[in-house]
Amino acid sequence: MKQFQNAIITASAGTGKTYRLSLEYIALILKYYEHPDFQMDSILALTFTRKATAEIRERIVTNLEELIQKPDSDLIPSLRRFVPGDETRLTMRESNILLSAWQEISQDMQKLQIMTIDSYTGSIFRNIVRPMKSIDSFEIDENAVDKRMPLLLDHLMKPEFRVRINKLLSRKVQRSMDDYAKFFKSMIYNRWLFYLISSRCKLHRPYQEQPRKGFKDAISRLAMAMQAGIKDPAKNSFADLLLTDMRRLLISDPQNPADFCAALDMMLQSPVDAMKLFNVFKKKVFISKRALSKEAQEGCFALYEEALMALAEDLYYRYFLPEEQEIKDIWEIILKEYDALIYRYKNMSYQDIAWFTFEALFSNQPPEFDFDDENSANEFYMFLSHRTRFMLIDEFQDTSLIQFNMLRPIMEEISAGMGSKDFGGLVVVGDEKQSIFGWRGGERDLLLNLTRIIPALNEVVPEALTRSWRSGSDMMDFINAIFSDSDLANALKERGMNWPYSQIESAIGNVDTTIEVRAMPYSVHYKTGYKVYESFVDEMILPEYESDRNAEIAIICRKGDQLATVQMLLEERGVQGVFQPSAPITEHRLVAPLINWLRFVCYGDWLDFLAFTRSDYLLLESAALKATIDAIANYEQAG
Repeated sequence: MKQFQNAIITASAGTGKTYRLSLEYIALILKYYEHPDFQMDSILALTFTRKATAEIRERIVTNLEELIQKPDSDLIPSLRRFVPGDETRLTMRESNILLSAWQEISQDMQKLQIMTIDSYTGSIFRNIVRPMKSIDSFEIDENAVDKRMPLLLDHLMKPEFRVRINKLLSRKVQRSMDDYAKFFKSMIYNRWLFYLISSRCKLHRPYQEQPRKGFKDAISRLAMAMQAGIKDPAKNSFADLLLTDMRRLLISDPQNPADFCAALDMMLQSPVDAMKLFNVFKKKVFISKRALSKEAQEGCFALYEEALMALAEDLYYRYFLPEEQEIKDIWEIILKEYDALIYRYKNMSYQDIAWFTFEALFSNQPPEFDFDDENSANEFYMFLSHRTRFMLIDEFQDTSLIQFNMLRPIMEEISAGMGSKDFGGLVVVGDEKQSIFGWRGGERDLLLNLTRIIPALNEVVPEALTRSWRSGSDMMDFINAIFSDSDLANALKERGMNWPYSQIESAIGNVDTTIEVRAMPYSVHYKTGYKVYESFVDEMILPEYESDRNAEIAIICRKGDQLATVQMLLEERGVQGVFQPSAPITEHRLVAPLINWLRFVCYGDWLDFLAFTRSDYLLLESAALKATIDAIANYEQAG
C-alpha cells in the first residue's frame, strides 16, 4: 500500500479549511477502509475549540451523506485530488465503502474521533494518569487558579515562608502581596518552565568571589590609567575626571584612584547601590574627555569596557543568581501547595490536566511513568498509537509546548508510517496570523518550524489555501495590502520574526464592503487609553447607531478590559448592548446567585445563602445583613 502523503496546510480565516479537513477525512476512509487493521477510530481529528469540533464533525457527516446520496456530487472533483479516479462520479465500490463507514458512525458516534486537544489530553489523564495519581474524581474549573490565590497567599504568609517572601519583596518597588498576585499566578501558568529549569538546566556555578575580584582588578587598572592621563595635573584633580552622573553617586569626591576604588567597592555591598552603579556604567562613559589627555583616552575607554563587563558579571553572580534561587524556592512552595489544593478540592483547569499528564509521562520525578515496565508501556502505546494511525490537527498555531510534547511521540510515529501498524499519516492545519492564545501557552513557532522538528516532515512543502470563501474582493485587497506591506515585514524582521505571506483572493467576487481605518496618538498623557475609547465610541459607533437603531453592530476588542471600557461608555450614552466577556456564564451576576442558592438548598452552607442575599436579586443592605448573620449564629448555637 502506498504511504500516505503527510501535509502541512496554512489556512487563513475563511479559506475553506473545514471543507479541506472533511475531504482529507473522507479520502482516508476510501483509501484504508478495506485494510484489515483499519478502524473508523483510527482517524483522530484535533482542534482547539468545541465550536470548531462541532463544525468539522457536522461537515464530515454532511459530505458523507451527500456523496452517498449523489454519486455524481460536486464534491467529487475536489475529492479526486486525494483519491485518483473518475472526476464525475464515485465507483460502486467507493459508494459502498462510504455507506459502510456512515452506518458505523450512525450506530456509534464515538467512532468519529473528533475532539479538542484539551479533551484528548483529558482522555489520557482519565485513563492513565488519574489512576497513577490516585485522584478518584475531579471537575473542570478554568478559574481554579484565581479561586486558590487567596489560599496560596495565606500559605506564603506562614512563619516558615514569611522570611523568604520578605527577603525577595524587600528589594522591589512594590512590596504588597496583592501587587505580586499576577507574578505568583504566572508561576502556576508557567510551571513547565520550573520543570525545565529544575530538570533540564544544570547550571555550573563557579566560585562567586572570582567575578568580584575581576571587577576590582579592572576598575583599579582603569583608575590608575585615568590618574596617569590627567591633561593638566596642576588644574585638574582626579575628581574632575568623573562626569556628573558618577559624582552624584559618590558620598564625596575621590582624591585619588584608591579613594575611587574604595567608594565603588562600598557601593557593591548594597544591591540597590550596585544597580545604580551599573546603570551609570552602561548609560555612557563616565570619564570626562575635557580633563583626560587625548593620548590616554583610547586606553582608558578600552579599560572602561572591560570594567563594565566585569561589573555585569559580578552583579550576575552576586545578586541575580541568588535571587533566581530565591524565586525558584518560592516557586516550588507555591506549586506544592497548589497541588495539595487540587487534591483537597478535586477541581482543576485544563492546564492542570495537561501538566499532570506531561509530568506523569515524561518527568523523571515521581510519580514517574515507567517505560521499563512492559505493562505500563504497552498501555501507553496502545492508548496513543495503536488505535490512532491518522491525525488531523487544526489550529496548530495555538498548540502549547506541553501539548506538543505529549503529541510529538505519536506524531513522529504515524507520520513515518511505522509502529504497531504499517500505515499512518499526519495533516497539520494552522495560520500564524491567528495565533491569539499565547496567554494559554500557544506557540506559533511550532507551526513555522514543524518541518525541522518532525523528521518525517523534513521534505514536506507547506501548502497555502489562497482563496477566501467568506470575504469579498475589497476586504481581501485590504488584508493583502496590510500583510504584504514591506514596512511591516521589516519591522517584524527586526524583532526576529520571519513572516512570509501568501496573497489570498476572494472566491465570491464583490460584496458590499466599507473599510475605514483611523489612528489616534496614544501617549503618556492618556495612560489608560480612555480618550481613545471615548473617541471611538463618539465618532464611530454612535453615528452608525443613530443612523439605524435596528441594525446590528459588533464590536471586537483585543482584551476584555478594553471591551468593558467600551461597554461602559455606551451605557453612559444610553446605548444597551450584549456584553460577552471571556468569563463563563456561571459567573454572570444573574446566574452565580442562583447557583449559590441551589448550593445552599442542597448542602446547607450559610456562606452560599449570604452570597445570594447580597446579590442583585435581593440587594440586602449592611444592617439587614448583620441582623441575618446574627440570626444564623443564634440558630447554630441553639442547634
